[in-house]
Amino acid sequence: MTEHTPGPWKGDYEIIGNSRIVATMAWCSGMEAEDSANACLVCAAPEMLEALREMVTWMPSGFAPESKSRAMNMAYDAIAKAEGRNVETEAP
Repeated sequence: MTEHTPGPWKGDYEIIGNSRIVATMAWCSGMEAEDSANACLVCAAPEMLEALREMVTWMPSGFAPESKSRAMNMAYDAIAKAEGRNVETEAP
């Protein structure tokens, strides 16, 4: 998969990254607060992916109790999804 447009991403209706539109948000009448929250989440995606990648490199597997192990699995799944890989069939 090709790398995503580098962050930071900013915007509301049009999400801009690296001086180009990377996404266009659909806005619904009466849902402005939720639409704005969705735009904020999309804008944070590059930084969240970078943070997850960093986290999984320094946290050793088998290090933590079950709750942290679950969190690590969730992080690996989120990274795979962001990278366009099949979460169901790939191991970290």
